[in-house]
Amino acid sequence: MITSDVTQTETASWSTFISLQRGVQRLVSLIPPFIPNNGERGHRHSSFDSDLFTANTYLCASTIFLHRDSALNVKLSWASSLLLDLVAHVTEATIKYVDPCLMVRHLPDL
Repeated sequence: MITSDVTQTETASWSTFISLQRGVQRLVSLIPPFIPNNGERGHRHSSFDSDLFTANTYLCASTIFLHRDSALNVKLSWASSLLLDLVAHVTEATIKYVDPCLMVRHLPDL
């Protein structure tokens, strides 16, 4: 009889990982990307959509956290690159609109 080395805990962890990954992917498909309006293209005033910025930042952070154990993962690279792009759009004028929750320095391992 062949026995499996996979324990119930590992199976449950894998199922949770897949569920979380699908959830994040679904949110990525539903939430539009953050496109800053810095007064270009005929807009009289610059605006900063802090809700959309925060949602996109959380999606990137969730993807990075979910794939943190696989350094060569394409999703990890995508999320890291997008997160850096998002941060690059924050200026002194828009920093006041950034959600204070994004200032978390360390997320504990779950």
